[in-house]
Amino acid sequence: MNVLFLTHPGTSARSVFLDCARGFERAGCRVFHWELAPMWQATERDKALAPRLVSEFTALFAAFVKANRIDASVAMWANGLLSLMNAAKDGRIVSAFDAIGLPHLLFWLDAPHWAHSGNFRAHFRSPLLAGAKLLHVINNPATAREMETVLGFANVVSRPYGVDEEVFRPYPEERKELDVVFSSGPGDPPPTELALKELESDEPDWRAIRAEAARAALADLEPLAHRSPQPASMAALFRSLVGAQIENRDEPMLDRLDRLRTDPGLSAAAELLLANPALYVDATMKVRGVERFERAFTVAYLARRFRVGVFGGGDYSAWGAPVQTLGMVPWESQARMYARGRVGLNVMRWQDDVGLNLKCFEITASGVPCLVAQRRGLEELFGPDEVSAFTGPADAARRIRELLDSPGRLAELSERGRARTLRDHTWTRWARDLMPRLAALK
Repeated sequence: MNVLFLTHPGTSARSVFLDCARGFERAGCRVFHWELAPMWQATERDKALAPRLVSEFTALFAAFVKANRIDASVAMWANGLLSLMNAAKDGRIVSAFDAIGLPHLLFWLDAPHWAHSGNFRAHFRSPLLAGAKLLHVINNPATAREMETVLGFANVVSRPYGVDEEVFRPYPEERKELDVVFSSGPGDPPPTELALKELESDEPDWRAIRAEAARAALADLEPLAHRSPQPASMAALFRSLVGAQIENRDEPMLDRLDRLRTDPGLSAAAELLLANPALYVDATMKVRGVERFERAFTVAYLARRFRVGVFGGGDYSAWGAPVQTLGMVPWESQARMYARGRVGLNVMRWQDDVGLNLKCFEITASGVPCLVAQRRGLEELFGPDEVSAFTGPADAARRIRELLDSPGRLAELSERGRARTLRDHTWTRWARDLMPRLAALK
């Protein structure tokens, strides 16, 4: 199978994409790369010429596909979809991939409403997203269902992420100087007075912190309710969604709405919300935002009790967290950073209801015991003897102490977690699972 990767510029996301491409190579594909940066730079230089340039680039792309007998293409997010000229076919607008009959995989590293700086929302429910040659792949079934049910996507596949086992591998020569190592991105909120107070407690009242965040979310949701023709009933629905978040954050948003719309007082508002993708995205972001303190609070809490090293763009100075800052680390060196810790920590972002990010796979592939925040769907990817899952900051601390006191358990998690990842969670396995689906679109 000849597969063309439309490769975007960047740092970590580009590295993930290149790792994925190597997975296709290991799966037996012949991989080509088409760099998108020159096209983007050319269209940015002269806005007046941009439509003509995109048309010419699309013709070059089609010629390249034909000359090299490309069977399928892959791009992250909608980079490919937005970089080529759409076409008219049978009285409707279709993607360039549909126009030339080329199966195209859209690898969604984020939910679509986060992609492209949030600007991709303008395309929700567009016929472009339902093209017969397009295969959309996202890491969890809850987001996949939202894409199809609310946002107007078709042909969406849920498939967990993978890892490049040659990039993320053990480094036994590294000295274990830290108890915990964490990879953190930017974007965590500053602490509230309540959060700082609870940091002092060995058993912090996590529910109180979430309740405070819920009150802030309700205030932010109030103006959104007025975007609906039934603001009072929409406000009541929003209150119920926030209440459901507090009671069971693991219940997917659409499952909640299925349950809530059996209530006669909420059914009309639920239908209106599902029919309005922009309002749905804005509102559910606020509801999920109840959990936005989880990552920062967990890191700050653990840093007061263990030697914690953090690399990446996260800044925890406002939290008074005595972390050892490891700085920005090149992609190919991150496994070495994990190797400096006895435990690798993973706290998933608050934006998703279900599933794992990349970090569990990267930590386990690096041969480091993985301590991960409990999340729905985790049990389908790892067993209790392959990762250690915690339910809150105090539980995380207890588990770390138990692991540090038990070298045998540390070794067991390391060995079994790595074995499971190498068996089920590599980009090679990811590619092999998706290749038949791409071939079926030919």
